[in-house]
Amino acid sequence: MTPLAALSPAGSFTRRRGFTLIELLTVIAIIGTLAAILIPVVGSVRASAKASQCASNLRQLGVATGLFAADNKQTLPRLAAEFVLDLWPYAYRSEAALPVLAGDPPAALAGTVFECPGVVDDVTTVKRSYGVNVRLLGAPDATRVVRTGDLTAPGSTLLYGDVSGTDELSRTALNPRHKDRVNLAYADGHVGASALTVELVGTGDAIYLTPAWLGQ
Repeated sequence: MTPLAALSPAGSFTRRRGFTLIELLTVIAIIGTLAAILIPVVGSVRASAKASQCASNLRQLGVATGLFAADNKQTLPRLAAEFVLDLWPYAYRSEAALPVLAGDPPAALAGTVFECPGVVDDVTTVKRSYGVNVRLLGAPDATRVVRTGDLTAPGSTLLYGDVSGTDELSRTALNPRHKDRVNLAYADGHVGASALTVELVGTGDAIYLTPAWLGQ
């Protein structure tokens, strides 16, 4: 048992002194200060980790796109939400069942390379992770067939990227969910992060005539 009092050198018992109110308030203030310093740091680390995972996902989509093209006479996946279904067998086991693209975000994509870890934090009603550039070679047309050889500037041509509220990558759908930057996958396979600059989103639909969007 812990004694309630301790024997003093003089042989008498003295009661142990507790913390004073001022000492308790000081400790609380120190803890509060440390929390104020650490919580933003932890949040920043988590945000950076999500951005890195997102970039890794997009790189894997680029690899899957290359495999798909190799098997399909250098044709790119469909320029619509179904690009996920085209790439799924190349990102996972070929015999794996195709996912159902329903939900916000689609539950079947949770934890896969098709879902950005930051999508759950989006405030839009329709939550989508990545969109495909539907402006390749012209106005949106889900039936258009695009081959790798059609893209004369693959290093600057957008293929996939963070989006908001849609499966289509467009100037108005780009979603800078990673510290005000949007992760983008390009036709040559590399991935980069960009702010929503005028060079990227323009001021109108004329931006779609640039190599970044048109591919030529």
